[in-house]
Amino acid sequence: MADVRLTREPEKYLKSLPEQLYNKFVTEMLALENDPKAGILLKGSFKGYYRIKFKFRKVDYRIIYRIAWEEDIVYIVLLGSRGSVYQKLTRLLRGK
Repeated sequence: MADVRLTREPEKYLKSLPEQLYNKFVTEMLALENDPKAGILLKGSFKGYYRIKFKFRKVDYRIIYRIAWEEDIVYIVLLGSRGSVYQKLTRLLRGK
């Protein structure tokens, strides 16, 4: 069973959400405890990251995460709508 941890960005994002959407994100993230590889492995410049996608009120949302296999930890890196999450991930990776 993996430990799911949020980085600073997703923590701030969750605080801004309405309760129903917040609960949906939490449910999706907690499912990663039992199956960290449930998401799709991203390619190209996002190699090493996974994504979970879901719809809520006709809007596509994404959970972007990476897995530290040695420690059995899933790090949630970004949360957001499909339109913005990949732009944020690009900026995050450029900053490294």
